[in-house]
Amino acid sequence: MQSFRARDIFRMKKVSFAGRYSLYKDLKAKLGNLLALVGYPVLIYFLLSLFIPLPVIYPQWTLSWYLSLAVTVMMIERQVFRSVAIYNVYGMRSVFFACLLPPILPLRLMWGNIINMVSTMRAYRQKWFGQPQPKTTAKNKTDKKAKKPLAWAKTDHAFLEKQVLERYRRKLGDILLERGYLTPEQLQKALYAASTKKETLGGYLRRKDLISEEQLLDALASVKHIKYVTPERLENYRLHQFAPTFEEGLLRHLMVLPLLRFESGVVFAFCDESPDNAQTILRTTYQIEVRAEFLSKAAIEQGLKLVYAPPASACALSSPVEKLYAEGRLNYEQVILVRNFCSLNTESEQAILTHMGLLPDMADAPSKEAPID
Repeated sequence: MQSFRARDIFRMKKVSFAGRYSLYKDLKAKLGNLLALVGYPVLIYFLLSLFIPLPVIYPQWTLSWYLSLAVTVMMIERQVFRSVAIYNVYGMRSVFFACLLPPILPLRLMWGNIINMVSTMRAYRQKWFGQPQPKTTAKNKTDKKAKKPLAWAKTDHAFLEKQVLERYRRKLGDILLERGYLTPEQLQKALYAASTKKETLGGYLRRKDLISEEQLLDALASVKHIKYVTPERLENYRLHQFAPTFEEGLLRHLMVLPLLRFESGVVFAFCDESPDNAQTILRTTYQIEVRAEFLSKAAIEQGLKLVYAPPASACALSSPVEKLYAEGRLNYEQVILVRNFCSLNTESEQAILTHMGLLPDMADAPSKEAPID
């Protein structure tokens, strides 16, 4: 019920055709989901007509017959695409239950259409008549005729256990293929060789120089759901502030770089050569919470020089990103994203923050000399 109206979709400016089509698909669901009210009775009538002589609804070679044929072909095509996608992710067993039980019109598809139909009818009822009222009691008799505001109908979710989800979690090899760092043939050979020699896939690929350290860390960041820090903007992190806090020898031994402070700890960048227990050592030594991001070894060494031998320009005033981070309007992951994006697109931090809506557009801002009404 919160989707755009048809006239709004076609009147909006600066919206691409693909954007309008997506909004239209949201809009048509309010009507399309209700077609099962007509479609399934017609389907039942058709199935009965195969065994019982009944009047033909769509005579052969008529327009309605051709339209029915076209819709059937489109449905089968969609089921084929659905089957291929499910097979690639979940395997043949899931394809059988989702798309082949029975074939052509599977039970799961029909059940999903019925759920969509009922939920759409319920949404219309709430829009026109308000929320269902609880049973009348002495306490709410006076509010019996009050119409409750429209509210979301939430679904209770039971989340799968971690060991069940592990089967479907994206692996390092998936990300390397997606990024184009390896070909399928290279990955297949590397997986076999790494398992034979009891090495990690990343360790084997680095030892054989099949990928760079930056490529490995970029892929690992996606697997572990953390950020890979591009080294081009390290001077913007004001790294010299950490010199009094952390011992240089320990940071170089662990091959880690402090990046940002937060309320209860520090965000550190780790590389492929950082020890597995580096986070534990930092937590116990300094009694702080540690958040991990990835950075190449060469960039960490460069960053440590900025910590303990900063250039004169490092003492300059903080940037807009630092100010918004200090005010709590950006979290540390957003700070890294902004600076990564700046290094990739050669734009200033202020320009990126303006695009994000966190700073006013200076082109639209009123002049200081303009009169104020």
